[in-house]
Amino acid sequence: GDVIVVTFNYRLSWLGFLKGNLSELPGNQGMWDQLLALRWVKENILFFGGDSDDITVGGNSMGGESVSALSISPQGKGLFTKGFIMSGTMFTTPSTPGSSDVLLDLLTDRVGCKYENTDDTVSCLRTLPAEKFVLPLENRFTNKFTTIDGELFPAPIKDLIKDTDYLKTSGFFSRDYLVTLTNNEGAVEFFGPFNVGVDPESMSAGFLNELFQIPVPVCEKILAWYKMPGHFAFKPSHDILCDYSMVVPTYKFLEAAVSFNNETTDKRLGRPYFLYFDYQPSYLPPGLQGMGHGFDLMYLFDILPDQMLQYYYDQNTSQAFTEADFQMKNMYIHMLTDFMRSGDPSVTLREKFKVHWPPFDPKTEDSLIFSSSPSVRTSPLKDRNHFWNKVFPQYLEEYLQSSHKQEL
Repeated sequence: GDVIVVTFNYRLSWLGFLKGNLSELPGNQGMWDQLLALRWVKENILFFGGDSDDITVGGNSMGGESVSALSISPQGKGLFTKGFIMSGTMFTTPSTPGSSDVLLDLLTDRVGCKYENTDDTVSCLRTLPAEKFVLPLENRFTNKFTTIDGELFPAPIKDLIKDTDYLKTSGFFSRDYLVTLTNNEGAVEFFGPFNVGVDPESMSAGFLNELFQIPVPVCEKILAWYKMPGHFAFKPSHDILCDYSMVVPTYKFLEAAVSFNNETTDKRLGRPYFLYFDYQPSYLPPGLQGMGHGFDLMYLFDILPDQMLQYYYDQNTSQAFTEADFQMKNMYIHMLTDFMRSGDPSVTLREKFKVHWPPFDPKTEDSLIFSSSPSVRTSPLKDRNHFWNKVFPQYLEEYLQSSHKQEL
């Protein structure tokens, strides 16, 4: 209660993130839309009974990526005080300069506006009806949207996140963050509209090579590692895709948020909290397990299981929420409300379950394991994150050294 919720739309896909090599097509249109909406909220929320100095920005999936991007951009400074990031951070997403890229090439190939001169390309695109831009993106792993434009992002995000001096000036350290992942994020890649087109039981090294541009011998080692007991939650294939695109970026965000310990000022630094949604719903159809990508939205909003399953997974269920689900939903909403009010999501948790949930610390990786019996312990994702940061680079280095010797 006593929380004002504001939702807004912004330009997506081609219209929101198309970029070229001239000032008329700079990219990041969708991000600027979000900033405009945030400025409106900052200036007007007082008239709705809100506090312009206490604004929380939240998003799920691509929305979570947006929140993480706004958190690091200098343009987001002063516009919000807390970030709620569900299943998506952008900090290892490759940023590209404003030159012509794969996104522009894909669009012009499909709508017949391919010219050597970018001015002619833009002129052609402007003559098209809006319906022409309603086209799907086949591969979400290669079409990364953000542009290094000098204003929204002065450098690649992967570099900015390591630059403590820059992060101090951008306001990054002054915010509290609640960051979440579910226990089966990768399942979404094998169902419905997001299907990558491969049987999860027979994922090959060749498929990973095509998807991630990692050498096949290294992909074979990745598959072997994930198939070992204890290295996956439900299916190795689910976790490989989840970890590469979600777990590793999430850890980068959390580690960056605690990378600056200012001991010379009394000003409180922001605190990051990590929540792992570890639950097994009873309403799932055969073939689905755990909390898939997007499922946590049902525990915040009035979304029915059938609606979520049909949209994300092209699946149906005759089952509805149980009493246990409603109890989970009630607790989740209380935690988010606590976070929005105070920056501490554990207030109700301490009162009802006597659970102490500290901010994330890379040394201990204390995380809230959110289930019907919530607890705090070391993140279950620790070993998988370690694999991509320590083991995978070793595999890659060994492959490169071996290839170099063969060339000699």
